[in-house]
Amino acid sequence: MYKVLLVDDEPLALMGIRKTFMWSKYGYEIIGEKTNPVEALEVIERENPDVVFTDIRMPEISGLDLIKKSRRKGINSEFVIISGFSEFTYAQEAIRNGAFDYCLKPLHPEEGKKLLDKLTKYLENKEEKRNIEVLDEILEDNEKIIEVMQLGNIGDTKKYFQAALFTKPGKTVLSKEEIMCTNEYKKLVLPMGTNKLLFVLCYKNEKKINKIENYFNTWKERGLGVGISDISDKVSCISKLIRQADIALSNYFIYRLNDVFRYKNKYNVINNVICPDIFLHLKNKEFSSLQKLFITLPKKFINNKLGMNEVVFLWNQLIAKFSHEWPEIINDKFEFMNYQQILQEFKDFECLCEFLSEIISSQYLSNNSTKEHIHVNKSFKEMLRYIHKHYDQDLYLKDLTSQFYLSISYTCELFKKVTNMSFSAYLSNIRLTKARELLKNSDYSVNEICYKVGYNDYFYFNKIFKKFSGMTPTNFRKNNL
Repeated sequence: MYKVLLVDDEPLALMGIRKTFMWSKYGYEIIGEKTNPVEALEVIERENPDVVFTDIRMPEISGLDLIKKSRRKGINSEFVIISGFSEFTYAQEAIRNGAFDYCLKPLHPEEGKKLLDKLTKYLENKEEKRNIEVLDEILEDNEKIIEVMQLGNIGDTKKYFQAALFTKPGKTVLSKEEIMCTNEYKKLVLPMGTNKLLFVLCYKNEKKINKIENYFNTWKERGLGVGISDISDKVSCISKLIRQADIALSNYFIYRLNDVFRYKNKYNVINNVICPDIFLHLKNKEFSSLQKLFITLPKKFINNKLGMNEVVFLWNQLIAKFSHEWPEIINDKFEFMNYQQILQEFKDFECLCEFLSEIISSQYLSNNSTKEHIHVNKSFKEMLRYIHKHYDQDLYLKDLTSQFYLSISYTCELFKKVTNMSFSAYLSNIRLTKARELLKNSDYSVNEICYKVGYNDYFYFNKIFKKFSGMTPTNFRKNNL
């Protein structure tokens, strides 16, 4: 809810303002009504309301003075001036001094509706811009992080910190109103895309850490996936905690259900059980057994309660081993990846395992004829055209190869030969080039652009855009105004 303060030296006028606007319908809460502008200024300083509706002419402090004094104190509230026709020049001056808008007395409900609609859109954009800037500071992990955390009143380095991420599956839009958090915990709440919400939680003592477990489970019951980080007593570790929560939330990739996932790693299971078994079959050239093993991997991961950390570890171990066994085939064809790249490349863990199985199949069932290669190249070009047209949608290599009747292994080879990129790099290049264009030439917010070019997650979008352009999306826009 947006906080509103009403200011007018005439009580009847205050009543008129209150009744004219449909406050609750548009998400506004009136936190105070003041006839004394001096008292109003004290409320503004203390409460920092989102918007102040104020009369222009009042004793001691005018509406114009109220704006000027607030701005000098660094208060970023929006002001709507209420004036009569004879005060129109004052209203114009107020606009020049940063007032959002003005309305003329007497107030009409229809005009009030239009004004609130316009104000709400402005406040939403303002809030989103602020959220992006705060996220950028946190994810950059720079010296401003303590100052940023104080925005949520959680900058005390003597407390315990934890990050929690909440999401809905698919592209369902997630609003902050869907998640209620107890007031016992100080927190910073930030959207991280269309369907992901970040909580940075702060605890005064260790007892509250255990107590909040019940709240995590209630969020799960509402159909939300939850990813929870470790706990740190250092505010400087916030960005690390966010990454841990994101990795934990990514366990949906394996389990395909909403649950409460906690950050952990079990590399010993991969090193001591799964990899030795795979490598033994590989050494003995038992390709058929190896294929079956990959198909059973999803069940083994679930039975051993493994997570996204282990998926990444396994993938990179296998790519290293395959590169050693088949350097002429694997090198420059398959890449080492982090968890975010894997999430972009594969729909789920079963698809990743099927991909690995097909790699093995391609090594001992090589039956690509010259005629087939000609057909494959034509299909591949059709695939590239499809990617350029549908880059804003969820695209996975397995689905595309099936749609265009190509083998996954050979398609990966074609991507390297034709585009000099992997599939994921090629798709990212298209998306990020479009994102740069929209940042330069459109009024879409950064979050909207993230969504329009095919990303649900600002956390990932921010990271790869910075790698692609050398700066965050926000700074890129500032530099290209």
